[in-house]
Amino acid sequence: MRHEADGLWLRRGVLITCMAGALLAAHPRAQVAALGQTATTIEALPAQIDRIFERWDRGGTPGCAVGVSERGSVVYTRGYGMANLEYRIQIKPETIFESGSVAKQFTSAAIALLASEGKLSRQDPVRKYVPELPDFGVPITIQHFLNHTSGLRSQWPMLSLAGRPPGLAVHTVDEILELVSQYKELNFKPGDEYLYNNTGFTLLGVIVQRVSGKSLNDFT
Repeated sequence: MRHEADGLWLRRGVLITCMAGALLAAHPRAQVAALGQTATTIEALPAQIDRIFERWDRGGTPGCAVGVSERGSVVYTRGYGMANLEYRIQIKPETIFESGSVAKQFTSAAIALLASEGKLSRQDPVRKYVPELPDFGVPITIQHFLNHTSGLRSQWPMLSLAGRPPGLAVHTVDEILELVSQYKELNFKPGDEYLYNNTGFTLLGVIVQRVSGKSLNDFT
């Protein structure tokens, strides 16, 4: 139950962080109103920003991390509220939040860039770049991964069955590649059905690295 609670607070914390980002990224007029910029100096910003987020700046609530930049320079950073309620860990500007599936859109964009450069095709079979993927007798293409129609079994339920569920272990790409290499069958024939799938996007990240020669982080 402790870990489930931690996960719940993490998700709420991420949600609040997104809300905070949305507030600051709103229409320019809304930005001015939100920051209450009656003063024109950078020195006045901290107090104004603190007032916006004071409702989350408490010891008993999840919160958010805030960063403000002006003309390419960071002018203010601060953490508000708690990253973990059980262990009383406060959020700091350098606190790492799990971005989760936000990475999927960037992974897709990386694949699209490589395709536009002629370095791969979305119709390429995945095994061309990831030979660790077993041959299931029917090709799984990059497009199948992008569309969640590959039929490949998702990594998180499989890792949970192996006693390493998300939230209780740190997983590496190499570990997931090893897991996938042991798969015996698909959930359905590629292209026949839609089923949201994290494994495909992990492998798309591998494809980006192997085709570009850069890690997904460096490439994006």
